[in-house]
Amino acid sequence: MEILNPVSPRRTSAIEPAPRIPGMRGHLVGLLYNGKPGGVEILEGIRKELAARFDGVETERRNKRHAASGAPFLHALMGRWRAAVVAVGD
Repeated sequence: MEILNPVSPRRTSAIEPAPRIPGMRGHLVGLLYNGKPGGVEILEGIRKELAARFDGVETERRNKRHAASGAPFLHALMGRWRAAVVAVGD
């Protein structure tokens, strides 16, 4: 059996991580389901973990019709969601 490591041994460019949110109380986190099998279960686990770790955090799930389709509703959510988690599923 051959096991492949998908991580490149060299870095081609430095990518800065997104700024961290200082607190979650009263913030709405978006959970975006991309239509792939297993995505709903992944997001439900994330929702439960957020609720257990952060007092006062709220979540809202939105669904894309298909993984390859766009999400035209995202523009309307700007300023509403403080953060977003996208499930990849499969």
